[in-house]
Amino acid sequence: MVFIISLYWVFGQQLSIQTNEQVFGQADNSSILKIGITNCLKDIAISTSDTIMIAIDANTSRGNTLRGLYFALLSANVDITISDNNMDVSNYQKSFIDLKGGGTNYDQASNKAYQKGLEEICAYVKVIISDNYSGKPNEMPAPNLLSYSHSSEVDIDIPENNRTYKDAYALIIGNEDYTKYQSGLNSESNVQFAIADATTFSLYAEKTLGVPKENIVLLTDAVSTQIKRELTKLTKLIEYSEGKARVYFYYAGHGYPDPETKEPYLIPVDVTGSDVRNGIQLYDLYRMLTEFPLQDLTVFIDACFSGGGRNQGLIAARSVKVKPKQDLIEGNIIVFSASSGDQVSNPYPDKGHGLFTYFLLKKLQETKGDVSYEQLADFIRKNVKITAIKMLNREQTPEVNTGSIINSSWKNKKLIE
Repeated sequence: MVFIISLYWVFGQQLSIQTNEQVFGQADNSSILKIGITNCLKDIAISTSDTIMIAIDANTSRGNTLRGLYFALLSANVDITISDNNMDVSNYQKSFIDLKGGGTNYDQASNKAYQKGLEEICAYVKVIISDNYSGKPNEMPAPNLLSYSHSSEVDIDIPENNRTYKDAYALIIGNEDYTKYQSGLNSESNVQFAIADATTFSLYAEKTLGVPKENIVLLTDAVSTQIKRELTKLTKLIEYSEGKARVYFYYAGHGYPDPETKEPYLIPVDVTGSDVRNGIQLYDLYRMLTEFPLQDLTVFIDACFSGGGRNQGLIAARSVKVKPKQDLIEGNIIVFSASSGDQVSNPYPDKGHGLFTYFLLKKLQETKGDVSYEQLADFIRKNVKITAIKMLNREQTPEVNTGSIINSSWKNKKLIE
């Protein structure tokens, strides 16, 4: 299966990335290399009108097993072609052989091998581009290895509905790598699988929920200014839709309460846990998105606001959790939250997603989106509670909150109608 993505960099040149990614000889659509190489190069700016084409053929093979550990080997061929306006062409080829990854099953081992391949291939591509231009690529963090696991069934066979809603919009955020802008943190403070969560939800938004592709904004490892800019734009779109807008807001990442007011905040990757007021105040976000009339607003928050979450809290030294304040939600809004009170929102490593997000996606997959809000809430709540206890012996109870103008009729309302 071949995936192609084209984009224009700052000075106008075209970058085309084409990947053929297979797992044990079978076509795979999780696109680890396609997404990863795009993310790796997105901040590079060079002054040229050249066309740069990157083609990657990759496949994993089964390795050996050792005391319950499974190993996979990734082999990849990389072909880079650079052509200018005079039709002069430079071509570079490199093979990567038997990059090894391990896990508790072959799918996890294959994913690890792909992640190792992404790191090495990205470094190679950047060297080639660097060597070809006098303007070197901007300094940027190490490539994000994108915890985009293809081991979960919810990442494939995403149901497609034939109907789209021209006034439907989705703003989707996956904040995973908090070390990128905060040198004092270690990788344990990152939010495992947040990019995978957001990326897969964006595919469900388009294919299953009927949001036009051009109306979907997907942000990964987003800084404060990015999030605030997109929220302002979304608010304008709601206003100009004159009551017809159907809006989905999804967030996976860190949340944190203000230590003094206990107000919950969403935390961009450039905001520290000790300065949460530079983040996105959750109830300000709700008020902003319900300022103007709209058909409905559905919010999914896979974060907790207690100071812990996924791998560990944003401020690891704090061992005491804070119970966030809960304000009355106004407006035409339904909010699904991953956990309650001072609970932690957990990852689901075997599925490569957050625990809450996995069961959200699972229900959308099983029902093709033809599900009531109550049915969705009951399914998520039941399965998350049971799995959290079985897997971690820890309580996690998802919640649903609604705006004050919505009565109990929300329970029978369908997610797509």
